[in-house]
Amino acid sequence: MLDLRRLQYFLTIARERSLTRAARELGIAQPALSYHLTQIETAFGVKLVERHARGVVVTEAGAMLQAEAQRIIRAVKETEAKLLEQADVPTGEVVIGIASTLTGVFLSPLLKVATTDLPKVKVHLQEGTTQSLAHGLRENRIDLAISMSSVGSSSAEPLADEALCLISNRENAPGCAEISLADALKLPLILSTPRHHIMRSIVDGAASRLGVEANVVLEIDGTFMTLAAILDGYGHTIMGRSFTEKDFSDGLCSTRIVNPTLYRRLILHRSDAAVNPIAMSRVSETIKTVATQLIEDGVWEKIDSTGATFD
Repeated sequence: MLDLRRLQYFLTIARERSLTRAARELGIAQPALSYHLTQIETAFGVKLVERHARGVVVTEAGAMLQAEAQRIIRAVKETEAKLLEQADVPTGEVVIGIASTLTGVFLSPLLKVATTDLPKVKVHLQEGTTQSLAHGLRENRIDLAISMSSVGSSSAEPLADEALCLISNRENAPGCAEISLADALKLPLILSTPRHHIMRSIVDGAASRLGVEANVVLEIDGTFMTLAAILDGYGHTIMGRSFTEKDFSDGLCSTRIVNPTLYRRLILHRSDAAVNPIAMSRVSETIKTVATQLIEDGVWEKIDSTGATFD
């Protein structure tokens, strides 16, 4: 029959729309997952999904079970959180999503402070794009997200501004501390596709205001693929300084873009339906503490309310 494990299994199948992907995410064999799905369908005499070549689609009965399963699991988590709140020290799990291009500069100080100040809070970290993090917030799979957009949460708070740079491998770098935006846009650029990343909208918007087009030679959606292409000499990209702080930093260099200076705004999003609000609140304060330290260290900048260039 039904239990919490099978409800979670079905929710994963419905979300992934594929038994193969769901089994991979759950860490179980696909035949075992199919068995549990069949057991539910047989027990109640209903079909929960329609199978086709590209995966599965939930039926009307499946959609009903999906909604009820989400409600039940949320209720269980809320009950667990209320019990944990009775403790003097915050406990429980908080899921934090961090935009891929911020992990290099933000991850290490966050872990250091969180493990010291909140030893009983289990921090679960997820890396993703602005879009995937917003999706996680909407589905209540992420409690806090640090990204570059206010989409996905009504509780969003600006953390800092980060000046954008031209990122190059050392052989192709301009060889100066600063480069004008107009000159940067003439270089062969590797950018994400317009629909996948807020950075592309910032660059395209800035180019439009100058009346020019960016010289985009490659479109790549993926941080590490972009890094690899830059290191192999296929072009440059425009990104925040955080992009080069850790991995591959020996092979890359950044040149600050000026005339005008471009910024991306870094934002902390809170889930509107957190199951452990006390722990989430404490972790969010820790995130703001780390952001303040990065501002003091000159890595990020205070929020600019005077008209810096954003899109």
